Amino acid sequence: MTLSPHFVVVAGALQLLVASANIFAFGKFRYPDHLRTLPVVVRQVFLVQNIYIMLVQAYFALRCFFFASELTAGPPLGRAISGFLAVFWGSRVLLQLFYYDRDLRRANRLFDVLFLAADGYLAAVFILAVVLPAVKEG
Repeated sequence: MTLSPHFVVVAGALQLLVASANIFAFGKFRYPDHLRTLPVVVRQVFLVQNIYIMLVQAYFALRCFFFASELTAGPPLGRAISGFLAVFWGSRVLLQLFYYDRDLRRANRLFDVLFLAADGYLAAVFILAVVLPAVKEG
């Protein structure tokens, strides 16, 4: 039994949305204003890491669009990538629930719920992509 590749294609679209949300976060959370008070190296590292995270998310979105069957069919590399993405997005859910400031989450409740739903969907899809082929094998 395997997960339908259509779920992975939807996951790719969600990953692009999450990646693009980082662009809007710059204005919403006034990153430039806050970054001005930091040492240059911290400011540069912050910006570079944000760009690289968005690039990685876009890369995995493209993998979902063009290799959805491989991510769900159970070949070792596909399952390894799906397993990584399950941990990546699952940990993102945990960070949002237990690390991010509660007052900030309440003040931005719509985005909080949307990100939890998107990240939860992504974690579930990739967990199923790993687990379902293993059930067939076992």
